Amino acid sequence: MVADQLHLTPIHSIAQLRPQFHHLDAVVEQEKAASRPPRDPNYQPAPRAVQMMVKSADGEDVDTAEITRTLKAAQEEDWTRMQYADQDVRGRSCPIHIRR
Repeated sequence: MVADQLHLTPIHSIAQLRPQFHHLDAVVEQEKAASRPPRDPNYQPAPRAVQMMVKSADGEDVDTAEITRTLKAAQEEDWTRMQYADQDVRGRSCPIHIRR
């Protein structure tokens, strides 16, 4: 309020800003790395066997070959190009989705 008057501005849209603090995370990571004792340059970790196990939501084992086939089929699937139009733009008489 200025001089007992309330001035309002209409809002037409809102942009939600989500700040990223990667630079601060990098500084903290550098500080952690500096405080660790130095590693032996000749140290080689022992190899470990990794066993992949997938279970369904009801707790039953899932065939990993089936998952592999499903993922491969999804990667090989052709893309469908779409054209989007804003419903609020005047002069547009096309629907929201148009397949090409």
